[in-house]
Amino acid sequence: MSKSGKSGEVIGEIYAENIIVSGLLDGKIECENIHILDGGKVVGELKYNDIKIEKDAKFEGKLIQKQVTSKSKYFLVQPKLAKVLNYLNLK
Repeated sequence: MSKSGKSGEVIGEIYAENIIVSGLLDGKIECENIHILDGGKVVGELKYNDIKIEKDAKFEGKLIQKQVTSKSKYFLVQPKLAKVLNYLNLK
């Protein structure tokens, strides 16, 4: 388990099973479980299976959930939507 205290700062690439953050965690992070406590802040890219973010905690960056079975279909629909919007703007 990795843990950063309220005044602690960890910057870099972090790999851990479980992470608890009450200070600053900044970088490329990969873990199974992360819990960002009140006052904690995570910045960067986070790959995780389970995440808990308390009310006064902050996350800024990119979240990537591991072992996801559902996939977005937006990129299949977006080109068709663009054609419809373009057609509507021409009229």
